[in-house]
Amino acid sequence: MKNLLLLFFVFIHFLGISQFKEKKKLQLQSLSIQTGYHFNENIDNDLSNFRKLAPNSKLLENDFSKFRSSTYNYEQETFSNAIYAHFNFKDNEDESTFLHPTFKFGIVYSSSNLLNINYFRSEVFRVDTLVSTRTGNSTFVDSISSQNIDMNYYQSQLFLDASILFSSNPKARWTVYGGFNIGLGFNFSNTTSIYYYRNNYDFQNFNNSRYDFDSSEETFRNKNSFSFITGIPVGLDFRMGNMRKNWMKSHIFLEFRPSIYFTSVPESNNIVHSTTQTFFGFRYELR
Repeated sequence: MKNLLLLFFVFIHFLGISQFKEKKKLQLQSLSIQTGYHFNENIDNDLSNFRKLAPNSKLLENDFSKFRSSTYNYEQETFSNAIYAHFNFKDNEDESTFLHPTFKFGIVYSSSNLLNINYFRSEVFRVDTLVSTRTGNSTFVDSISSQNIDMNYYQSQLFLDASILFSSNPKARWTVYGGFNIGLGFNFSNTTSIYYYRNNYDFQNFNNSRYDFDSSEETFRNKNSFSFITGIPVGLDFRMGNMRKNWMKSHIFLEFRPSIYFTSVPESNNIVHSTTQTFFGFRYELR
C-alpha cells in the first residue's frame, strides 16, 4: 500500500511539472482525503454459488433440504478510504470558465462482504419424561435444537478512480457540484468463509436446564479478479474560513454517488448491481 501511495505522489509530481509545458491546460489545484461506505442492493444468491466458491467444503456437503435461507442486508456494506488530486482545466480567475469543470483522480481502497447467505433450522422435541415417585406427577424434558450456517464472500479492492466535476462558484463559502465518475479496480485477498454452529437447549424448568454449543469454521482463498464502477457524484463543499489563509484553503465536503457496479467472480457468476456511495472528506487547496 505504501508503494502505491508513493507511485501516486510521483505521478502527481510529474503531472504538476508537465502542466507548465502545456500552457496550464491542466493545473493541480488541491489534494483531498475521504472515507465512506456503500450500501449495496440485495444481491440474489443461493447455496449453489457458495458450492462453486468453496468446492472442497465439508460443511456444504450437508443436506439443506430442511433448512430455511435468508440474506442479511445490514452486512452488505463496503467501506472505503481514498486519496485524490484535483485539477483545474483553466485558471480559477478565468470568469469565462463554464460551470467550473475540474478533474479528480485518485486511489481508493475498500473491503466488502459482497455475498452472504444464512441457512438455519430449528426443532423442538421431547427427550425424556420424569415421573415423581412421591406424587406420580410427570415432568416433561423438552429439547430445543437450532443449527445455523453462515456463508460469506469477502473482497479487498484497489481502484483507480476518476471524475469530471462541474461546480458552482469555487470561491464561494458553499459550493455544490456534480458530474460523472468511473473506476477500475483490482480485487485481491478474496476469501470464502463458512461458519457452522449448533445449539442444544434441554429445558425442564427454570431451575433445571442444560445448554450445549458447538461450532466449526472453514475459510477458502479465491482467485483475484477485477471490478468496474460508474456513477453520478453529487456533493456539497464547505470552505472552512474566509479570513485566515489556511482556513480559506481548507474544505470539508459530503458526496453522494449513485452507481452501477460490476465485479468478476471467477469461480461463480459475474455480478452487476446498483449501489449508493456516501463519502465525507477534507480538501486542501495548493494554489
